[in-house]
Amino acid sequence: MCKQVYLVGIGPGNEKWMTIEGRKILRQCDAIIGADRMVEQALCMLNESERTSKERLKSYKAEEIRAWLEAQENIQKAAIVLSGDTGFYSGARKLKEALAEYEVIVLPGISSIVYLAGKLEVSWEDAKLASIHGRAQNYIQMIARNEKTFLLFGGSGSEEAFCKK
Repeated sequence: MCKQVYLVGIGPGNEKWMTIEGRKILRQCDAIIGADRMVEQALCMLNESERTSKERLKSYKAEEIRAWLEAQENIQKAAIVLSGDTGFYSGARKLKEALAEYEVIVLPGISSIVYLAGKLEVSWEDAKLASIHGRAQNYIQMIARNEKTFLLFGGSGSEEAFCKK
């Protein structure tokens, strides 16, 4: 039975932004789990033998991941890869609840907000942060009331719908 599960934030979408600790854990784990894009991104930074030696599950659903881990007999350490940071609109909270019987270790990554603010060379301590990825938000009022607003988009067409509003 799997003894340790790492929730690894893999950054804003490019393996070069993954933390050193996150890379180290991915190399040590027997399995890599996560949404398709996250698993593929994590595998990009491993060499060929490391890639082929890893078990994989392409899923982001907490209960499906728990059931899969329970069925695995040879996995001692598993990494669940999450986009961005593990604490900013992440699946980490649900995963921690679903995997309560495991030792769960959280490794945060670089959030897209931190990355974008850095690239824009603006501070973000006074910004309103929100996600409209699968959420109903009154972001028009949010933008009107705040000098800086950072919104996370997600899903096909969400940017287009935002621009129309």
